[in-house]
Amino acid sequence: GGHAASHYRATNHTYALQLGTNRVWDYAGDNFVHRLLQSKSDGKLVATQSPGGDDGEEKIDSMQLEFTYLLTSQLDAQRDYYEERLSRLESIVSGERQKLQEDNELAKKKTAELEVKLQALTKEKNSLERKITQLTSKLSNVLGELAEEKQFGKTLQANQITWQTKFATLEKQCTEKEQEIVELKEQVRDLMFYMEAQNTIAGSELKSELVDGTVVLPADAVAAAASSISANGALSVGAGGNGTAKAKRRQRRK
Repeated sequence: GGHAASHYRATNHTYALQLGTNRVWDYAGDNFVHRLLQSKSDGKLVATQSPGGDDGEEKIDSMQLEFTYLLTSQLDAQRDYYEERLSRLESIVSGERQKLQEDNELAKKKTAELEVKLQALTKEKNSLERKITQLTSKLSNVLGELAEEKQFGKTLQANQITWQTKFATLEKQCTEKEQEIVELKEQVRDLMFYMEAQNTIAGSELKSELVDGTVVLPADAVAAAASSISANGALSVGAGGNGTAKAKRRQRRK
């Protein structure tokens, strides 16, 4: 039949059992055979012609052929099953292999990206460490300068207290000196008064009468003497006054 021939072409199975008659068709020899024997050389089935027409032997041969055909069919079915299963496994393995390759490529890509990021972060870290070192050095210098400024401020404060003390002392000394100057000015005025009085007496016509100290001067002479003394910063004497020059000096000193 057409199906048996297609099976022969697809599988190279040489023999086919004809149902009903139990005859075996040999596709290679293109004829019916009566017996199949297993070759001792390669174990394959080969056709032999029966020399006699014994029906019992023919039935045995027919059953053997049927069993052989059934076994061959089962083996073919199992082979097809396992080949199909193997094909599915190969497909699954191929898919898994492809997925693993894609995952591997993706992992390589991510690894490369992470390496680039790591290099950038390492570079940034080194830059930050250098900046931290510089800032630490600047901070140390600033702290040192601050300590110096504080010490300088303490020194200035101590010097300020010292100078304030010295200023108070000098101010006190200046006050004392001013008082001494006032007293010296008074003494100078007394001395000028005395000298002016001496000059007035020395130039007066009444010099001989004034030597002993008790004289009465005319009003115009007293006014002239007082005017001369006032011009030189001394105290003036009123007109018409009388008394000794020594008494006047003692009164001024008091």
